[in-house]
Amino acid sequence: TYKNGLEYHQQQKFLLAWPKTTKILLWGGFGWSDTQQGPPGCEPGQELCTPEPVFNDAGEAACMATPTISPLPREQAQKRQWVCEHRW
Repeated sequence: TYKNGLEYHQQQKFLLAWPKTTKILLWGGFGWSDTQQGPPGCEPGQELCTPEPVFNDAGEAACMATPTISPLPREQAQKRQWVCEHRW
C-alpha cells in the first residue's frame, strides 16, 4: 500500500513501464491510523460530515507528497490527509 512509501512508488513506475501490463489500478483516498476514521475533515461524533476538499481555492492539490523513503515514517503513514497516488 501507499504506507510502504518509496517501494510502492517504484512498483507503480515499474508496472506502468512493463510492456505486458494490461491495466493498472491507482488508488486515491485518504490516510488513517485506525479503521474508524473517515476522510480528512470528518471527525468522530459528527452527525453530518463535509470532507475537506482535495484541491484548495488556488487549484493546488492538498495531497500527501510523493514518498522518498520506504517504509513511510509512522507519523506520515498515519497522518489523515488525502493520498493521491495518481499524481505521483
